[in-house]
Amino acid sequence: MVTSVYTNPLYQVLDLGVTPELVAVVAHRASTVLPYQKTAAAPVSPGQLAAPSQPGTSAIKVPPMAEFITKLAQGSRVNVGTLVSTLVYLDRLKQNMPTHATAMECTNHRIFLASLILAGKYLNDASPKNKYWARFSEHFPLAEVNLMEQQLMQLLNFQFEITEAQLLHQLQTF
Repeated sequence: MVTSVYTNPLYQVLDLGVTPELVAVVAHRASTVLPYQKTAAAPVSPGQLAAPSQPGTSAIKVPPMAEFITKLAQGSRVNVGTLVSTLVYLDRLKQNMPTHATAMECTNHRIFLASLILAGKYLNDASPKNKYWARFSEHFPLAEVNLMEQQLMQLLNFQFEITEAQLLHQLQTF
């Protein structure tokens, strides 16, 4: 008996497009990479997924994660595969972070943006340039977007491979 590749749950989800339900799941997961504590003045690990580079910008007001992801998805026309692949990077990063690490309000937004950029570049022949990601994000200048991407690459030890098994594991959360 021949089984169509389209019976694979991965392909079924890829055909759905970016839905509010998908964004909600991704937003929840992205919001929990590092715990946010309002009293945290700076990340515990300086230099990792950069704190704002200019004095006085640590109070960057970022929108709720779901709104942030929706704007990025609409601006970049990200596909479902890239968005789900971002979850692989978020999990990988979360496993490598010290248990005592905490975040500023914008840290998880930065982590998500850098993960989305890397997933897009790894999976697609054509992906938006960082100057466009800076525009889509509406909150982070190009220099910071570039720095976030570089830092995430280092935190992931330049291990960008994403397997079908990892994607299927991520889909179990839906």
